Amino acid sequence: MNREQKVQNLHVSQHSSNEMLSAALSVENANILIAKFMGFVVKDFGAAFVRYTFSDNEDAPYYDWFLCRDLEYNSSLDWLKPAIDAFVNLDISVFNYNVVTMSEFRQVRQSLSNMPISKSIDDFFNELVTAIVWYNSAVSVGSR
Repeated sequence: MNREQKVQNLHVSQHSSNEMLSAALSVENANILIAKFMGFVVKDFGAAFVRYTFSDNEDAPYYDWFLCRDLEYNSSLDWLKPAIDAFVNLDISVFNYNVVTMSEFRQVRQSLSNMPISKSIDDFFNELVTAIVWYNSAVSVGSR
């Protein structure tokens, strides 16, 4: 087996395990995964809360909290589209110019960005969750 075949097999097996992991996540946990990817902070105050930040009229940061179960990435394109855009627009240099990982990222990004518009929000949500699971594993492997 040559190097190219090994890389392709690695990508297929890694993508399959990421799909299995993302499929095992509950909707609430998948929403939390996306929220963390988007930079939100999750705290447990007896019930899990997510902090979100935005600027007021004076550009001072403003923080607020809401329940994790109220996240709507799985049911609202207004929530999901910015998260998809954030993934698609990731700077590839985050992978420390590892050629194999950069190639895998291009494939994952292309899979997400080329989904037909006729797909359901569930399909987009599941594809994004799978992409973020892959991203988290790729970044953690690259930082070792």
